Amino acid sequence: MKKFYTYLLYLVIYSILFFQVMYYGIGYFWDWSFPIFKDDFWNFFAITKGSWQSLMDGGQPLSYVSDYIFRFLLSCVWYVLPFEPEQIIYTFLVLTFSTGTYLVFDTFKGQNNKYLVFLVSLLVYLNPFIFYKILGGHINYLFSYFIFIVIFCLLYRGKDRKLNIGDYAKYALLFALSGTQIQFFIYTYLLFIIFAILNKNDSVTKKLSFLVFIGFFAYLIHCFWLNQFLLGIISFEGVSSVARSGTFRDSYMVSLLRIFGLSGSSATLIDRIYSLEILAIFGLSFLGYLIYKLIFEKKKNIFFILLLAYTSFVFVPLTFIYNTPIFPILRETGHILPLIFLFLLLSVLVYSVKNYKITVGFLLVFIFLNFYHFVKDLPYFSYQDLRQELSQIHKFIKNSSPTDRFMIYPFFSQYSIIGNDTRTTETGFPVNNSGFDMLLKYSGNDYIYDGVQTADFRDSIQWNLVKTRKPQILVEKGINYIIDLSHIYRSNYDKFVSPDLYDNNLVYAKTDKSFFKKMKGLEKVGNHIYKVKNSTDRLIGRNLSFERVDSSQYNLRIHSLKNNYKLLLFESYHPEWKIYLEEGHGLSSKSMFDKTHKKLSNSMSLWTLDSEIIKKYVKDNYSEELKAEGYPKTLINGKKDYKYYTENKDGTIDVNLTIYFKPQEYFNIGIIVSFVTTIILALIFVFNYIFTLVIRKKQTT
Repeated sequence: MKKFYTYLLYLVIYSILFFQVMYYGIGYFWDWSFPIFKDDFWNFFAITKGSWQSLMDGGQPLSYVSDYIFRFLLSCVWYVLPFEPEQIIYTFLVLTFSTGTYLVFDTFKGQNNKYLVFLVSLLVYLNPFIFYKILGGHINYLFSYFIFIVIFCLLYRGKDRKLNIGDYAKYALLFALSGTQIQFFIYTYLLFIIFAILNKNDSVTKKLSFLVFIGFFAYLIHCFWLNQFLLGIISFEGVSSVARSGTFRDSYMVSLLRIFGLSGSSATLIDRIYSLEILAIFGLSFLGYLIYKLIFEKKKNIFFILLLAYTSFVFVPLTFIYNTPIFPILRETGHILPLIFLFLLLSVLVYSVKNYKITVGFLLVFIFLNFYHFVKDLPYFSYQDLRQELSQIHKFIKNSSPTDRFMIYPFFSQYSIIGNDTRTTETGFPVNNSGFDMLLKYSGNDYIYDGVQTADFRDSIQWNLVKTRKPQILVEKGINYIIDLSHIYRSNYDKFVSPDLYDNNLVYAKTDKSFFKKMKGLEKVGNHIYKVKNSTDRLIGRNLSFERVDSSQYNLRIHSLKNNYKLLLFESYHPEWKIYLEEGHGLSSKSMFDKTHKKLSNSMSLWTLDSEIIKKYVKDNYSEELKAEGYPKTLINGKKDYKYYTENKDGTIDVNLTIYFKPQEYFNIGIIVSFVTTIILALIFVFNYIFTLVIRKKQTT
């Protein structure tokens, strides 16, 4: 019963802490990206459920989506509890923070005075590094951090016993979940390795088998997206180069003083809100106390080993391997610092406290300092007000065609701010994200990404438009609508880039109220909505009709097809786009016209079709089937029906074809493997748990 009251107390603390999240909403600063409309919430998951993502900039193969399971679980929660998005964020924060804090308290309450452990447990979440994670919108990280704490507490509780098959299954499932933030695959596996080394009750063979087991089954759970890389569908080097280009050098350059002064690198933004001098007092006090105890108390401290391991992850001068693909992704200090601070806290708990009142007072002051900043300085704003403001535009997007492609103005608006809000980087706060994240990203429609990296600035569609004021690029890219949000947002891009990049002309970088008056080829079709005249359709060909089934499949009907038929697809070029007869796109199906598939541009594919090739394909593959079923059949209008096509009197044919992104078949198989693996591991864990309970009951009787 006491456990329940302790957990309830944590729930009350975090419910009060995040009350403004439930009442208003949070985010849209820095990396925040979350739906604000309830009917967009399923798309929080759905945008990652195919091998091809045609949502962004003409489409691309699915990249790493290690948060796939987390997105699915969160979207399922919305189906069960159809809250508003801000209420879902609130529930997520309160439950994960309360549960994670309680697990630490329950695991380590025997290490020291329980009231001291209670306060230290609060600091596992109430600290500057977690503040930064909420400020930056790293919701994936917060989930991975929670799973990491669960794994750590379980490992610590069972550090002196032998692992059984149920433990193997349990840790494999948790390891797969911990990778929601992809860096945690490394951070968590390192934790498993250290505990395996320190476990004296298992043999080396069993330790190795455990590490291989959890790694292999975690791979099976994530194989559907990992296979995108293993099969060469998407280049790992390409993804890593994007990660490098988007990773601030400051985000991995950090000194020991900044680590234990609790400010991290300048990229964590902590020094924009907290006083570095005050943080240094608290951080260095923790470190000084630990060093003092290490010198004068000869006591084993597993947490100190973990502290050293994770600190070396960011502090050891590894810059000589900066250009290796994975380095910038794994060594971003903002990701590792919460773990370093976690082990610093727990290292302190190992030792007895003599000046109890001073220690409690010290901890209370630090807790209240963090509580103050969480309440005062996190980016709260009203989702409800934004929903009212954007409701008509949102409704228009929902009623549009699935093949319509949208843009948002102001451009470059990952660096924009809402209205007259003056909280910019100049006053110590990060800027807001764009309306693109609120309206387009989770709408289910295709869009042009607005967060243009500075390296790609001059090659972007947006730069072309502000320079030329001509719609030609919109027509070529198949963009159908531009949404004008300049009445809500204003661009702040000029504060982040060199004036040379935008030709020293602020009109190109700032929001231009006369932009749409200067643009030609646009038609205003609603409040703040402009249609691009003569925009290119997704598929172009003579006598062609088509249906977009999903992001990876188009069903086509072509009438009067003969030789030298040109078929254009306005999706980003990829050689794995294939043409099949009707819907026969299984793994064993043969595609047609691969030799005529050509790249016209990054966003356009061309096939040259020929009716004779289709006739030969049907004859070679289905002749016995057609003969047995009595084909060809002469129709009333004189045409001949060959089942898979109809031949007209002039020798042309009417045929149904499918354009399909072939890796989707591997993706579908991967999803099945992932689901089956998850179920098997869950069953192993449950049955082993029940079996263990039965054995214990027999032993007690």
